[in-house]
Amino acid sequence: MEKRTQLETEISNRFRLPTPTLVSSPGASPPMTFSHIVCDILDHGKTRCPPMEDAYVVQLMMTDMADAQLWLNGREVPVQPVPTGGVYMFHLESQPVVSYHAPFDNVRMYLAKETLDELADSTHRRRPDGLKRPEFGAADPLLYRIALCVSDLLARGEAGNQLVLDHVALAFHAHLIGTYAGMPLDGRKNHGGLSPWQERRVKDYIDAHLGTNPGLADLAAQCGLSTSHFASAFKNTTGRPPHKWLTEQRVAAAKRALIDQNLSLAQIAADCGFADPSHFSRVFSKATGEAPAAWRRIRIS
Repeated sequence: MEKRTQLETEISNRFRLPTPTLVSSPGASPPMTFSHIVCDILDHGKTRCPPMEDAYVVQLMMTDMADAQLWLNGREVPVQPVPTGGVYMFHLESQPVVSYHAPFDNVRMYLAKETLDELADSTHRRRPDGLKRPEFGAADPLLYRIALCVSDLLARGEAGNQLVLDHVALAFHAHLIGTYAGMPLDGRKNHGGLSPWQERRVKDYIDAHLGTNPGLADLAAQCGLSTSHFASAFKNTTGRPPHKWLTEQRVAAAKRALIDQNLSLAQIAADCGFADPSHFSRVFSKATGEAPAAWRRIRIS
């Protein structure tokens, strides 16, 4: 109850309206929220800018939305009137702001990327790179039916059934994965760096491939970028070029492996992606000031 109240207050403050909200928590990741937002006055004005986060918001229009303005990354995006059942989908890194000039009624659904991944794992689906939004105002009949269910549950208030809501939340997740999985659109302005999802994805890829020899094209492909764009963006984000980051991760993995006395230096060199024990020794010594064998003796003596 306390968490739901806190989230409802945050959403209400953003819209400057009452926003009755229900919460579904799938596990350790952030909860999904479902809110009903209604305004019957003209020119309600702008919503407050949300904080940047790797998360998605889907808004279903429960009545026709006649007139609104939209800003993403601080720049106005042209939008048309949206009919009942039309969809707005945003990545919150783009910090969407909407100014409503006519009455509106929509159901707002929030899903963090971390939650998207956790639920994908639990249903044995591939983790998506992100969600590719439909055109603003596009119809999605299934999402509209989900929004109707949410509206009905919210109308029941405290009498609403949490189990039903959780099933609705799973249906919402499954539909997003099945219909909109892809490279996310409308990412934040990152001044030449990687967006959070790109940074996370490429670092995970590097960690999983330390024992191989990934090329720049392999890393760039994880982010959907050209090799030249990726190399520049990676350095702007991490402060070092990709090859130096890879070397640092190999040295860090070697340190962890050296604690295990059952592993030979040759095995550690191979597992961590060094060409041979001699190469391992040169790189490790340059990074730490000690040869691998000496580093091991000191730590386990």
